[in-house]
Amino acid sequence: MVADLLSAKPEAERQTPARGSPAARRTVAILDFFAGHPSDSFTLTDVARALRISPATCLNFLSTLVSANYLSRDNSKRYTLGPALGRLAEAAAQRGGPLQLAKPVMRALADRHDVICSAVFPEDGEAVVRERTSSVSHLGWAAQLGKRFPLAPPFGTVFFAWNNQTEVERWLASTSDRRDAIDTDRVRASLAFARKLGFATGLRTERLQNEAHAQSLTYRADKTDYLVAEIDAGNTHDLAFASAPIFDEKGNVVFALALMGFTERLTGARILEIGEELRQECDQITRASGGHPAVPQA
Repeated sequence: MVADLLSAKPEAERQTPARGSPAARRTVAILDFFAGHPSDSFTLTDVARALRISPATCLNFLSTLVSANYLSRDNSKRYTLGPALGRLAEAAAQRGGPLQLAKPVMRALADRHDVICSAVFPEDGEAVVRERTSSVSHLGWAAQLGKRFPLAPPFGTVFFAWNNQTEVERWLASTSDRRDAIDTDRVRASLAFARKLGFATGLRTERLQNEAHAQSLTYRADKTDYLVAEIDAGNTHDLAFASAPIFDEKGNVVFALALMGFTERLTGARILEIGEELRQECDQITRASGGHPAVPQA
């Protein structure tokens, strides 16, 4: 049971978006918590412990959401998603598009690999997390919606590996103020490696010690090698993330699915298997939404 897992191991403090009022952020955190596991029910204690909110404060928020039908409470005082959220989901689903197709895939990937799966969109020179799903053990990890990253080398391989030379040069030029700090040869090699495999990876430069250490490295750019150009299948590595693109009908990258939150060292062979599985799932989403996936280069 999800409740048993939550009560057996308190979650770390949940990170919520920095923007907005504290009340709004807590409301979003609670709804996000339930949306991550739509088929499960939780007690007040479960939610308060997972989100590190006092039971009294949490009860106030839960009661308000129940009164508005965004959550439901049964006779055993367990909370689930309510009908009002269902109506919002149906309205959003009517818009269609690859993100709606990706959501069940994201849930399956997160649970299968016990990680976080995020949908990351390129927007105005930044990469933005627009959707994310986490396994039970990652409910308290910092993987919030709306988080932004600069799309400048070394960040963004999964978005630029399939671009033409002019676009790649423009991307490289975005680091003109710190060009000496960027090894453009390594950048180009990582782009070529991503095209060859059909997905991009990042490796930790600090060896993982345990789950808490892995969580502390979340979004630590200074502890991550984003310019991976080879993976030794016979060696072990600390995988920071694996990401694969979803394309539109013109072959442009609409967004990428990224798996992160790995807590154990993996063999290179296993990393390649995970990346290939992710690529295949993204290719299916691309085709189902009318896009054209890129063919990995030999």
